[in-house]
Amino acid sequence: MRLHKDFGYTDERTELSWGSLSARLLGTDHNVSRSEVVRRAPYRLVVTAALRGKAGPSCRAEIHSLELSDAGTSEPVFSASASSRSFEQLTDGSTAAIFVFQIERLEYQDLDLALTLSLTECTAEPGSRVQMKMVRNYQEKRIGVWEMLKGV
Repeated sequence: MRLHKDFGYTDERTELSWGSLSARLLGTDHNVSRSEVVRRAPYRLVVTAALRGKAGPSCRAEIHSLELSDAGTSEPVFSASASSRSFEQLTDGSTAAIFVFQIERLEYQDLDLALTLSLTECTAEPGSRVQMKMVRNYQEKRIGVWEMLKGV
């Protein structure tokens, strides 16, 4: 049996007039011992802009600003400059632009995510300012040899 400790966060999703925006913080697995794995920093912040319907070949999503801040103090803990992505058709048939940001150091605390996003050559919608709460979601579970072999 291995003990898995996950210092994770809730997945967040916001519906907008043109589709939806979701955010996930994914930790990195660290083998502490033969019987314990801890998932924690560094984290990857994955932001997905999903369109309703199909996107044209020149349709792009652009994040103009992105900031994570401590929910208790409003002090910034991570920020990213402008980033642009094309929309792609995913295997489930949806159309999305996926942004991935690497966050090397992050204290385990509740966070506020604020970002400004615009779409070019997709819709007539103006840019969107979105705010989300990233709430701590610590989980522990014991996984046996059989589950590890099955890939659980």
